[in-house]
Amino acid sequence: MRPIFVSYRRDDSEGEAGRLFGDLVAHFGEDSVFMDVAAIEAGRDIRKVIDESVANCGVLLAVIGKNWVEAKNSAGQRRLDDPSDFVRLETAAALKRDISVIPVLVRGASVPRADQLPEDLKDLAYRHGVELTHPRWNTDLQLLIKALRPHVGESKTAPGAQSQGAAAVLTAPAPAPPTARNVGAKTTPAAPRKPKALILAVMAAVLAIGAAAAYIMMLNHVEDLIPSITAAVIEPDEMKKFQGDNVEVKGYVSGNFLTGTDVKILNYDIPGLGIRLDGSPTDQRLNFIISSTLPICPGTVIRIGVEKKETTKPVYITEQYRPTLPTLTNVAGSLKQGDKDATVTLTGTGFIPGCTDVVVTPLNTVMVSTVNVKSSQSLAVKLSPSHTAPPTVNMAVRNPTGSSSTKELTITKK
Repeated sequence: MRPIFVSYRRDDSEGEAGRLFGDLVAHFGEDSVFMDVAAIEAGRDIRKVIDESVANCGVLLAVIGKNWVEAKNSAGQRRLDDPSDFVRLETAAALKRDISVIPVLVRGASVPRADQLPEDLKDLAYRHGVELTHPRWNTDLQLLIKALRPHVGESKTAPGAQSQGAAAVLTAPAPAPPTARNVGAKTTPAAPRKPKALILAVMAAVLAIGAAAAYIMMLNHVEDLIPSITAAVIEPDEMKKFQGDNVEVKGYVSGNFLTGTDVKILNYDIPGLGIRLDGSPTDQRLNFIISSTLPICPGTVIRIGVEKKETTKPVYITEQYRPTLPTLTNVAGSLKQGDKDATVTLTGTGFIPGCTDVVVTPLNTVMVSTVNVKSSQSLAVKLSPSHTAPPTVNMAVRNPTGSSSTKELTITKK
């Protein structure tokens, strides 16, 4: 049984859901949390697994971002209006069984209104939600964990508990108490213990004491067996590669590792980021290759951990490299005075997600609301010209290292 079921929509809150899943597993244990990607075995019918898991869970966390309600499929249909939509199936199944459903609100989202939901989801509008924000993530997470404890408890095994195997070594059975059966009857003295039996008993006692001592020593030194990271290194020449698309960057972690220890990326909020071992590891060094489908902004912290313990060592991408200045070659689109969130496409080079910004001059004539970097050579920006915007404005793209030259954009009267 997995008491916590994490339901989310990939294109709405995949990063936050993955981060939440990792934090809940670290706190409650892997067997107490279910999320489709991590828990469904290859070859199984996803619908059946989801139905079984929802039926057995004690609480469902509905991770809701700003696009959760209005997300559309490839045909342009709102996904919540599709009876076969997985998110709708998961949430509706929990509501129908009167399972606790907690809306987990991310990216500034709010609990959907009843008039925004299909009939089998309307009860969700009346469930109290918990907000998770990046600046207050740890504090918000503790509030959520407190709400989940009645469903899960702190852990599967209480601290200090011993396994049956350990108890068998450390604890000897108590002698049976004397009985009062046949009181007054003449008893026959017990036969004296044979020397051989006495020797065997002494040997057994010695072995038991030795096993207990070994077990205690193992407990005292168990920390020596836990893998840990003391340093994570990416050389400056490799670091420069992060400014391109579809790159592979080599590095290594040093520390104390056991056979079978693996590395992993703990950043769930960076899309397209992966890691794998490079070559055969040793007990003090693991070589890795980080892959990224998109450029990574200077100042980003990549958190690297080892599989057998959540020990992390950040790799800081700061001033070790300076990306080349961005260029702007073309601006495609048109605006009208008073437009709201009109989309314009910019092409050039050196665009970095989370770093590249768009600058419009004269200032305060056009508001820049959203910059969506699709690749290092293309981005889409939503603009809102004022009612008094001039006929033409100048546009430029800006990175932490500087700005590009400008291109003109025409604004027509409404």
